[in-house]
Amino acid sequence: MGYPWIRRLAIGLLPPLLADSIRRLRRRLRPPPAVLEYSSSGWDESVLSGASSGWNVDSVVEATRAENVESERSLLNGGPLGVGHQHNLHVSFAYVLARTAHCKTSVSVLDWGSGLGYYYLVARAAVPEVSVEYHCKETPVLAAAGQKVIPEAAWYSDETCLGRGYDLVMLSGSLQYAQDWQGQLRRISNAASEWLYITRLPVVEKVPTFAAVQRIYGSVMLHWQFNRASVLSFVESLGFVAEREFEIGDRPYVKDAPEQCELRGWLFRRAVPR
Repeated sequence: MGYPWIRRLAIGLLPPLLADSIRRLRRRLRPPPAVLEYSSSGWDESVLSGASSGWNVDSVVEATRAENVESERSLLNGGPLGVGHQHNLHVSFAYVLARTAHCKTSVSVLDWGSGLGYYYLVARAAVPEVSVEYHCKETPVLAAAGQKVIPEAAWYSDETCLGRGYDLVMLSGSLQYAQDWQGQLRRISNAASEWLYITRLPVVEKVPTFAAVQRIYGSVMLHWQFNRASVLSFVESLGFVAEREFEIGDRPYVKDAPEQCELRGWLFRRAVPR
């Protein structure tokens, strides 16, 4: 089987448990190139010395644009809600938004770590009869670029967006970059009137939360891998109940990690809506 597509097809035809076992064995024998590497010293900011400013760089803007070209075209032309790996993410968000918009004519959304704001297009496609007031929080470079891409949204590069409440607050692939993730999540979740959606969160099952170093787009960043039980327990302590879990289908490889993570998502509902 010298052709990759033949190998993928063959594995896809196997029972799920056997297919997962084969994938795990292949990762052990031939690990993928490491974008993430276990940090034995924990959240050690000395590794960032002389590195560029995380996500606040032009190379991230260009990479985000390139990644979303096909999905944007599909969304605007009545096609699938996303292309490739984005389809699962976008359909999951559509479900979350539908739950939020139930029996409403308008909803407000805060997208914390929004990239260039493409989830706004998913929102418009998912609930076209509902008015969506969309707010995006990003780094200064991404917020400036996003304002040009999605001018219909309100853009922020600081925490002034937390001065009000929203029907839905979403964090997608962003919480893991906050050193004080508990403090940040407490502040952000306080703006959720009813619904909180945390997705693309790297979680492990057996070991405590640990840090990794991420090298991508010419930047170096620190990155938490969360113990699943502890992060769910913390969110529940903020007054939320987990209503639904989402499988992202992505398992980023972390070199030398005590346990490999997988990306998961959860929709939480405030126990006592505001």
